[in-house]
Amino acid sequence: MASSRNEGDPQGQRSLNEPLTPSTRYDLYSLPTELLFAILELLDDESICKIGQTSQTFNHLSCSVFLFRNQMQDVLAEGRLNIQWTSSKATLTVLRNAFFLANLNEIHYDFVPGPQRLLRQTLDLDALVQRQRGVHRVEIDFSDIDSFCVGRAPEYVDRQCGEAWIPAFMDLMRHIAGHECKVVVVANGEELGRYLNEFAKLEEYVYDHDPQGGLEAYPIVRKGKKKKRSLRSLGSWIQARLHPRKPRTLQSAAESTTNTDTAIPQPRHLRDLEDQPEDDFKPRSSIPGLESITLGSSLMLYDGFYHFTADLLQASAQSLFELNIDCQSDLVPLSGWKSFFTSLELPRLSHISITSSFLLETPLIRPEFVTYFLARHPSLTVVRINGPLDPRLSSFFLPKAAILPKLAVAAAHPLYISWLMNLRNKLPNLKEVMLLSQDHQALSVPHHMMDDALRCVAEHMDVHHKSPHSPAIPLTLGIRFTTYGNLDAWFRSHLLRNTQTQCGASVLERLVSIKTVRISSFFLYRFEEDRFWLLLRFLSFFPQVEALELVDQMSHLDGEPDGGELKKKVKAVCPGIGRVVVNGDALRG
Repeated sequence: MASSRNEGDPQGQRSLNEPLTPSTRYDLYSLPTELLFAILELLDDESICKIGQTSQTFNHLSCSVFLFRNQMQDVLAEGRLNIQWTSSKATLTVLRNAFFLANLNEIHYDFVPGPQRLLRQTLDLDALVQRQRGVHRVEIDFSDIDSFCVGRAPEYVDRQCGEAWIPAFMDLMRHIAGHECKVVVVANGEELGRYLNEFAKLEEYVYDHDPQGGLEAYPIVRKGKKKKRSLRSLGSWIQARLHPRKPRTLQSAAESTTNTDTAIPQPRHLRDLEDQPEDDFKPRSSIPGLESITLGSSLMLYDGFYHFTADLLQASAQSLFELNIDCQSDLVPLSGWKSFFTSLELPRLSHISITSSFLLETPLIRPEFVTYFLARHPSLTVVRINGPLDPRLSSFFLPKAAILPKLAVAAAHPLYISWLMNLRNKLPNLKEVMLLSQDHQALSVPHHMMDDALRCVAEHMDVHHKSPHSPAIPLTLGIRFTTYGNLDAWFRSHLLRNTQTQCGASVLERLVSIKTVRISSFFLYRFEEDRFWLLLRFLSFFPQVEALELVDQMSHLDGEPDGGELKKKVKAVCPGIGRVVVNGDALRG
């Protein structure tokens, strides 16, 4: 009925293209819900986009219809957008051509394998991010692409895509930082960075071996098997001779990508919307307001991204309070890490976490880089440094004054702990100390390093106990060895030493403020009876310990002691311990 009434009526036809007025919206509100949804389902995507931008109510309604039509109703749930490689290939394109998604505050995207798809996915994700106003957390994962790039030789087509992808990904990160986003996580990407780095090595090789000064590396053309010509191919050949095509013009690499399957179709409605002009798609803030950045690999510090990442961190200096860095490969050289840690100035940083892989032959993040960085950031409250350390290649920065006055949590190699807890540093807010043995291949931590770190902890507590102005804060002492064998050996060394000398637990008995002892190990092993009694004998030397925490234990296995029985055995040897926690769960009994 409505279509026949508007048929031939130009004024009525024009009214369909005009924005909805308040009276029109009121008329639509008055319709029954079933009828309203039926009308929305008859509209195309462009019309649904226009209606969804008129009001918040229509945004919710049109969003539901749009996602259900494109079979993406499970992609957006509770304000979180989760797109993985199992999702539809057109998911990002559909969302880009959609509308402002209401209540979207978190995006988690796993890039689909294939370097040639990187550009398209990045541009789609960039367009989606620019259209949002309330996204506070963005997680980007390259794990699937890493699996694809393992052992893969560089190809010329991938090189073209890589050259175009790097600036596109920089734009994406820049727009994320400028759109009120608070948390950014870039996970994995080590193999992708290695794959991109192979192109640079290939160019250097060609430049060094080419007498003309270097030429671009082109793919090797291999002769394929001769195919038998069919009548169809013969007809195509005749047609090509009768109707020759126009010669193609030369295009640059950036222009040629628009004709491939990696090109992005320009959304038709973006330039036609009156309620959302073109300026609305630009970053709303030139100053990033990031509060937490996680670099889950060395990709963001690779040569192509290094200066951009450093500039992004420095631009977020006034708001950034948490920085997590994970080094899993030798993609970044030693000089790169030195430049990174010595150039950053983050005055409001309170949490720093640095992790290095145990698989590297030589640790690349040296203590002199880290300690210099720590000494220049007095705002730090949490310091976690996890990774191997070679004492023979390690030197520590020696500050002239006290550092880290706000430090509350320190987890690192015993050498780091000894450096942090020297007599010059008062550390009045210290609450937790975690000793990480960090055994690496042939580099095992000698027992005296662990004991020296404990001695520094004891001296720190002695100073605070004697000072009437600074009340002693109960400390949590954590001990983590790479293997249980080394942990047991360290336990036995203390027990044997104290039994032979009969001078008490020496440094252990000086740790009078230790209220909680946390035992951890790098590998998951079964909770065995002999290790349990060895641990209890060790804990008996702590005079005021009240809680025992066992981390990374394979609990709930057949043959293990019951939780209640385990707690009774602990209290029988250490009556002061009233709380036993295994893998975060407190035992009852």
